[in-house]
Amino acid sequence: MSGTVSAWLRKNGFGTVYAEVPEPIGCRVVDLVAREDDTITAVELKLYCSQAVIQQAYLNQYFAHWSFVAVASQPSSRAIDRCRRFGLGVLRVDKGAVTVIEEAVETDNANRRRSSRNVIALLSRLDRMEPGGVAGKPTLAGEGPAQETWRRVLAYRAKHPQASWAEMFAAVPNHYAHAKSMRQAQRRFEEAAERDEAE
Repeated sequence: MSGTVSAWLRKNGFGTVYAEVPEPIGCRVVDLVAREDDTITAVELKLYCSQAVIQQAYLNQYFAHWSFVAVASQPSSRAIDRCRRFGLGVLRVDKGAVTVIEEAVETDNANRRRSSRNVIALLSRLDRMEPGGVAGKPTLAGEGPAQETWRRVLAYRAKHPQASWAEMFAAVPNHYAHAKSMRQAQRRFEEAAERDEAE
């Protein structure tokens, strides 16, 4: 489903697509974010158009110009009405094709202006991420954005053993807000590696 929606976003001019993007407001992860210049589109992928996914998509409007729910089953008319009321787009993904059930309405400019710091933070985060990836699947042990960043950090350190966290934050594609948060999150992997060496 992730690949099908990503291809649809690119084909329809929404721009470069990123998967599993940490959103700038809290601790959630947005399944797909497309960026065309400074215009942001967010998509939440789910099997059903539940109240929970509608709420996630609604919250995405605080940083996205367009927000969609993409589901694998036919949404109920009640769910479609709720999405329409909030200006959310609804995509149905079936057999490798995307059908637009409800068009998204561009988020109110005043709403985005109130949260311009969130938009800037997300754009900055996307600048440090690599496009692509698969979204909407359960995270397995040893997989995920933090583990991918750790592998990149190890590769960078192998070539630049004296690199500071600020340098690695700038050079290594990652999803963190700043070098300090990257260092703190990655400290777990360092500690685990040190324990493994000690055993």
